Amino acid sequence: MKIGSWKLQARMPLLLVGLALVVTAVFVVRHLVARPAAAEMVVTEAVARRDISQTVDATGTVQAIEVVEIKSKASGQISEDAGRNRLRGQGR
Repeated sequence: MKIGSWKLQARMPLLLVGLALVVTAVFVVRHLVARPAAAEMVVTEAVARRDISQTVDATGTVQAIEVVEIKSKASGQISEDAGRNRLRGQGR
């Protein structure tokens, strides 16, 4: 075994740790120095109570997303007789 290779093997962990620190430092510096994206201008206005008027002009067909059928459990027609509600066809 050569003396030079023994010294290299002893220093290898230190070299790897040093290389990892340099790579990490480069990424951190690049992240900190990177310019932030230009801020987008947003139009703002003071709060006030007022009417909102908006007109929509369009042509086309309006369709429901989901069609639901509603049914009652009772059958017949409801009528009013002398202040009482009852189903038509029921006896008095």
